[in-house]
Amino acid sequence: MRLADITIRTDGDATVATVTGEVDMSNAPEVQSALADGTPNDASGLIIDLTELDYLDSSGIQLLFKLQAALRARSQGLVLVVPDSSVVKDTFRLAGVTTRIPLVEDLEQALESVEA
Repeated sequence: MRLADITIRTDGDATVATVTGEVDMSNAPEVQSALADGTPNDASGLIIDLTELDYLDSSGIQLLFKLQAALRARSQGLVLVVPDSSVVKDTFRLAGVTTRIPLVEDLEQALESVEA
């Protein structure tokens, strides 16, 4: 497996980050910093597309909760794109992510959710 690759772009008022590869304790702090730094203060929120994510451990889950708290403090939302076929979907369900951070199937749903 390869370490995470992150691409960040703007779509309307939202910031969209695509994370591929793997997120684990070796790179979670850098991934969190890249996502936080890549989201400007005037964005309505951050959408993280995890469709092509191969692996995520507990440090990756922790970074999502920390990132959500930081975004909330800036009055911004966080939405994760995690299709049912994703290898991390069950991990999110078991770790309680699905009850704390909105998960949607595709980018279109995420954009609608952030703008609402």
